[in-house]
Amino acid sequence: MIILPGTPAEGAAHVAAKICGLIAQPFEVEQHSLCVTTSIGVAMFPEHAADFDSLARAADAAMYRAKREGRNRYCFHATPDEACGQAGEKAGQGSGGKGPAP
Repeated sequence: MIILPGTPAEGAAHVAAKICGLIAQPFEVEQHSLCVTTSIGVAMFPEHAADFDSLARAADAAMYRAKREGRNRYCFHATPDEACGQAGEKAGQGSGGKGPAP
């Protein structure tokens, strides 16, 4: 879990995309190139929840949404204006062309 106090949705999307991109970089183990990916769920306080437990559940649900939508991506807790994004995308240009709400 990463907590970014005072960070707007665009900043959280930037950090999530950067983490996805870094984790997806191939690495070598005994002459084998390995790649892993990650799925990240993002929830914003107080927009998505008012307490820590609810916020963690919202982020968890968003992570499973990222897995369903193709992995190696991040998703915000679902609201009509919020979408998922992948490593290498600019914040606000996730799948469906919609980014996180400000």
